[in-house]
Amino acid sequence: MNNVKNKKGFSMVEVLVVMSIIMVLSAVAGLSISVVNNANVSKAAKKLDSMYNDARVTAMAKGEAKGKLTLKVVNGKYYGYIGATPPANIKDWEQISNSAIRIDRDNKPTSYNPDDPASHVVGTVIPEGSSYSFTFTPSGSVKVAGSAGIHPYTNVFTFSHGKRACVFYFYPETGQHGTRIFNL
Repeated sequence: MNNVKNKKGFSMVEVLVVMSIIMVLSAVAGLSISVVNNANVSKAAKKLDSMYNDARVTAMAKGEAKGKLTLKVVNGKYYGYIGATPPANIKDWEQISNSAIRIDRDNKPTSYNPDDPASHVVGTVIPEGSSYSFTFTPSGSVKVAGSAGIHPYTNVFTFSHGKRACVFYFYPETGQHGTRIFNL
């Protein structure tokens, strides 16, 4: 009987077991990342909605200058600031989204229906360094906007990653706003 005492390497079964474990762990990690990115998309649109509402209420209570909302893209991240004069240091602004999220801006006709999935067409990517400023009237409507200009149409900001998107929209003449989540 020949005994092999110096056995080197792995059996085929051992290799298959290890590969199976690696594949299962990779699938779970990929799914987790997808869930986190979907949550970040919704969180970003809701954060913008919240800041918009805070600025609008501040303007209605304390005057137009105090309720000015300024948005800016820096290093692929979206930031917001409420107040008359935004600080130069971006660290003093509130971060709305991380760089993994695509942000588009579009203008829709006044007949825009946020509940109609067919109306959610992704617009133009917001370029690096762009900023938008919204000033509200004492009644809560949008009075003026900065460099990008506010149109009398519905203004829509779309936050997306992969197949998930969330829109933040507002109607300038009334100040009405909201968010909707949908799949691309």
